[in-house]
Amino acid sequence: MIAQLIEAIVRARWLIGAALVAGVVASIYAVRTAPLDAIPDTSDPQVVVYAKWARSPQLLESEVTEPIVKALLGSPEVRSIRATSTRSPSTPISCSTRTAKPMCSR
Repeated sequence: MIAQLIEAIVRARWLIGAALVAGVVASIYAVRTAPLDAIPDTSDPQVVVYAKWARSPQLLESEVTEPIVKALLGSPEVRSIRATSTRSPSTPISCSTRTAKPMCSR
């Protein structure tokens, strides 16, 4: 059985070589034309608000961060909200569920 297979391959070596070359050419074409994403995005949709205001962290928290967080709390499809306020920037982040509509995440 194996001996017959080897004999057939040896007899049709030009056909096997042509098939190999066609496979290499098709592979190169596929790699060059296929749209590839090296790192797929598997995270949930997020909305990040970055506010920079040269005030104290307490004032930034009460005047900027808290109102944004309170407004996001009532949004549909929101899974979690976290916020940070440091010396200069305030960064509230809202994480939506995967099934959230794009307009709900804005």
